[in-house]
Amino acid sequence: MFIAKPLMETSTEEFRKQNAVNVDGVFFGMKAVIPEMEKPGGGAIVNIASGAGIVGFAAAGAYSSSKRAVRLITRAMALEGAQRNNNIRINSIHPGPILTPMLEQGMDDLGRQDQIRPLFESMAPVGYLGEPRDIAQGVLYLASDQSKYVTGAELALDGGFTAQQPLSNQHLCWPRPDQLLQAIAKIIRNIYIATLNIPFTDRANFYG
Repeated sequence: MFIAKPLMETSTEEFRKQNAVNVDGVFFGMKAVIPEMEKPGGGAIVNIASGAGIVGFAAAGAYSSSKRAVRLITRAMALEGAQRNNNIRINSIHPGPILTPMLEQGMDDLGRQDQIRPLFESMAPVGYLGEPRDIAQGVLYLASDQSKYVTGAELALDGGFTAQQPLSNQHLCWPRPDQLLQAIAKIIRNIYIATLNIPFTDRANFYG
């Protein structure tokens, strides 16, 4: 679950809802399946986290913190499994910008793909959006015997998104991921205002 809001603008209800879906769902899911997986002799669990759980987003703090929790709960459960010698490997995948039907629908609803899509594409150094198949291939690898020695690991499938570092010693730097999301959020808000035909003089009140 994703809500694009800075933490200071996120309500308690929104914060708890994102954690309930993103973190509690992973916790309860593993608690339910691990005893059943131990009976036949083990298996593999692949949790879906996010690149936001590695680098953090100022424009979506609750989402970022929830995915960070998925990252660390995966590590903790992987270590517990190794201690229990239950032959269950637990790893996490951290997608970057992926062209899913949800993302496409969101861009279509805005009616401004020409502006929105390039922002998402620029988040990945490879210059284009990933596809669901890219994530599926990673899940297949971590679920298969090809990764039998892999547990507690983090597989970033993000086109180099989390490998980026600001060029701090130069005047011109690549935008940080949180800056890109803030820019996206601003564009979305401006488009929404335009669709409501709010006069320019009243827009300060809209922003609150």
